[in-house]
Amino acid sequence: MPEFVLRVKGLNVVRDGEEIIKDLSFEVREKETLIILGPNGAGKSTLLRALLGLLPYSGEIKWYTRSISYLPPQELFQRKDLPPLSIEEFFEFKNVSHEKILNVFSAVGLDSSLLERRFGAVSTGQFQRMLIAWALVDEPKVLLFDEPTSALDPISTAKIEELVVKLKTEITIIIVTHNMQQAARISDWTGFLMLGELVEFDRTDKIFTAPSKKLTEDYITGRFG
Repeated sequence: MPEFVLRVKGLNVVRDGEEIIKDLSFEVREKETLIILGPNGAGKSTLLRALLGLLPYSGEIKWYTRSISYLPPQELFQRKDLPPLSIEEFFEFKNVSHEKILNVFSAVGLDSSLLERRFGAVSTGQFQRMLIAWALVDEPKVLLFDEPTSALDPISTAKIEELVVKLKTEITIIIVTHNMQQAARISDWTGFLMLGELVEFDRTDKIFTAPSKKLTEDYITGRFG
């Protein structure tokens, strides 16, 4: 049986005196895809940041056998802040060979001709896939995504989903989204988050065909959210 990649137990996150995440507990095994589903304001992005150690929390977050601590994040770059370099020059900051860059571009379905362009000269969908390529250079065991297709057109969304399906055979993937159709298409497990509470956590097919909680059923059938 695959080992556990992530164990979360009794997780709480408080920001500005408000309890955003409330006593969450769940586990994720290697090479599984988990989607954390819920409406806007459910606490999905807060949960993802806590899992990365970017927010102070109480409870336990353990990646493999190692508990993580809160590390104040450095300032994050926006796309507009990236230096005026070609894409290949930017990837070379990773100190990797041209061949490896070509390999990760091929893995995410991008043409090598894009390497000569600057970041501002590619589409939003291409940029999203380049961010995934940037992560794949390091040969990660886990990938975390926050609404990876929220700003994309249907064609670009389909390409990202196809990429996730391909990667999930080798990498554990955790995605937060409010897109129920996407959860049903690509995830093995689904956690339904509402107002910071994990209402239900189960196999995706069960969540969508026979949820245990009425609140889950109401959400996936479109009665609210």
